[in-house]
Amino acid sequence: MKSVHVNNHIRKNTVYNMIKTCSGIVFPLLTFPYLSRVLTPEYVGKCHFSSTFVSYFSLVASLGLPAYAIRECAAVRGDPDRFGTVAGQLFSINICTTAVSYLLLWASLFVFKSLRPYQTLILIQSAGILLTTLGADWMNNAMGDFRYITIRTFIFQLFSFMALFLIVRQPQDYIRSVVLTLVSGGGANIMNLFYRKKYCRVRFTWDMKWKKHRVPVFTMFAMLLAQTIFGNTDITMLGMMRGDYEAGLYSTAVKISSTIMQLVCSIMWVMLPEVSRAFAGKDGPALSSLLRMNFQYTMGLGMPCITGTIVMSEEIMYIAGGKEYVCASRYLVILMAAHLIGLAGGQFLGNIIMLPSQREKYFLQACMAAAVVNFFLNLFLIPGYGAALAAVTTLISHFIIFLMLYLRVRKEINIGSMKENLGPPVAGCFLIVVWCILLRQIHMSFWLGFVLSCAGGALLYAGVLWVCRYEIFMSDICPVIRKVWVGFLRITKRFRGGKR
Repeated sequence: MKSVHVNNHIRKNTVYNMIKTCSGIVFPLLTFPYLSRVLTPEYVGKCHFSSTFVSYFSLVASLGLPAYAIRECAAVRGDPDRFGTVAGQLFSINICTTAVSYLLLWASLFVFKSLRPYQTLILIQSAGILLTTLGADWMNNAMGDFRYITIRTFIFQLFSFMALFLIVRQPQDYIRSVVLTLVSGGGANIMNLFYRKKYCRVRFTWDMKWKKHRVPVFTMFAMLLAQTIFGNTDITMLGMMRGDYEAGLYSTAVKISSTIMQLVCSIMWVMLPEVSRAFAGKDGPALSSLLRMNFQYTMGLGMPCITGTIVMSEEIMYIAGGKEYVCASRYLVILMAAHLIGLAGGQFLGNIIMLPSQREKYFLQACMAAAVVNFFLNLFLIPGYGAALAAVTTLISHFIIFLMLYLRVRKEINIGSMKENLGPPVAGCFLIVVWCILLRQIHMSFWLGFVLSCAGGALLYAGVLWVCRYEIFMSDICPVIRKVWVGFLRITKRFRGGKR
């Protein structure tokens, strides 16, 4: 019964988190084409450069605490007193690291004169560091309260979405667009200050138990730093070595690929607390079930998204930014291939196995090796070859992480047959490619072709999973589709009855 309750809890939270992630994807998909046309590649490049720069200091502020805090708080969430104690310690450490990050940020603005054109943008975006720390959203994740997270996030995203079209009208309004982005995330974090009182009252304390937390916290920090290096240095180096225009094109491809992968990886944050509890309790059967479910969700959802994006890369770049951005479609293809490797490597082997099992040091070693290779490849290749090789170095980095982690845990993974887990998704993706190629042979309007490619590909993929009786599709997705269809029929029936 406990296992059934846990699985139902995970399924509900998965739905909530996917809704939240979908809203996080849909709103940018609706706003980014507008912004890319209004702001032009130059101002898009400026915004992305300053955002990337601030992300380094945001990393110092977080110090790897969110993932560690979710793991530690999830293990004691059944005891309110222990939960409050651990949460208070980690929150206090986070306040101190945030203060350090601001000191470093302000010092860098005074030291590096080349940052002065970006100073206003950097200062505005840096406010998000403090709001993220005060919000401490990791408490809600540890408690598995994804319903609140979803509703809260949707409300602020909707507000920012509507305001964007009202106040951003010309390239000079790029600062306003940055402020609205800050409001979208910052407002949600302010709400957390009031909402989290239902769990416990978190206060700053000097009794942080720093000695107890420092080793795993610094390990997490080093790991995230390494991930950030090979995730963001390509944009930074492109901006410095090749200019804002090429950085703007490449960062657009990065933005699209990252946005798509957010949806795919949303299941990870739902399962992380449960997997952490299963590792802590040494519950082998529950752990195997959770890992199998996570792998099928991740690959079963990720592979068609990646395949579809690769096949329709030119159309997607055109929709996102117009004709001027179509030339960046080749960057998107390479980045999506890199993400496919990353799903199996950093996401599944790293975040779902290494972190909950408290073996983050092996994940750190893989990330550091990838970061070093990525940095030097970018340093020597970007000046001569530009964004295309920057995308290739990202792919190489993801492969290094996958290989190092797989060699470490290949004998410990018990998720069933790879043929059962990957066979149906591979067959479905093959049909997606064939369908999209066939549609291109038929003369039709751009939008009709795009819609038919997406809708037809999704139906063919779902059909393959149904024919093959793919486990998560039959147990989790089919019941949802059935309920939605039944609800639609009822609404239609009432509507027709009312008309009569």
